[in-house]
Amino acid sequence: FQESPAPPAFYMNARLKEYNLNLDVRQIPDAITCIFHSLLLHRSTAKFHYKTETNFQLGSLGIKEVECEFIDLCYVRVNSDELAMRVDEDVRAFHEEVERNTRGRSGENVQAQIGMEFFRRRRRASWLPLMSEPDESVPWEMWNVNLTVLVKPEDEFSSLRESAAEAVSDIILSLCSCVNKPQYMPKMPTQKEISDVFDQQFSDVQPYLFNIIRNKGSSSHNSGVAYTMKKLVKDTLFI
Repeated sequence: FQESPAPPAFYMNARLKEYNLNLDVRQIPDAITCIFHSLLLHRSTAKFHYKTETNFQLGSLGIKEVECEFIDLCYVRVNSDELAMRVDEDVRAFHEEVERNTRGRSGENVQAQIGMEFFRRRRRASWLPLMSEPDESVPWEMWNVNLTVLVKPEDEFSSLRESAAEAVSDIILSLCSCVNKPQYMPKMPTQKEISDVFDQQFSDVQPYLFNIIRNKGSSSHNSGVAYTMKKLVKDTLFI
């Protein structure tokens, strides 16, 4: 895997990490959900129960072990079916898009990219009475996975199970090392501010606000970096 360089200072402390993976198309759901759920395990809390505007108690948060189907690997995720469905929906759509692109390309590799960004919501004051400005999403952390989708004959698939497991495990170890380093994190919100920092749509877990960004047509590693940098610049200009 490869880690991208740190973004410039004017990106408001946004962290950017980028990894490369070589996978059979059937392994995409296993690998991506493993990576994303490992991220969310570190970027989620139990639900807040506020006593006052600034004081709260934490509920409970469970974990669940998941065994991959096409990779020789198990991983741990937050025990929330609602959150799992949210992630699976985007990963499944991405997988279907890539799968369509691999049809009829025997022996030809396909490039694709998918990423997860964490952001905070910044509310903008209106200059005119009775007019509201749209809220801005300001990324503070972005994780990209660049995929080389290998179109291999069936008799070579067994070797890919092991190599993919090793590659994904390396990414998870790197990810865990990164998230435990001192870094910018949104401050704990007051009750009024909580929806600007945490996703409140789930009944049993409270992840930081996040998006899954699909880019099924990246032609190279550099195109993935360019796409991310372009988005960071766009978001930063509207702060």
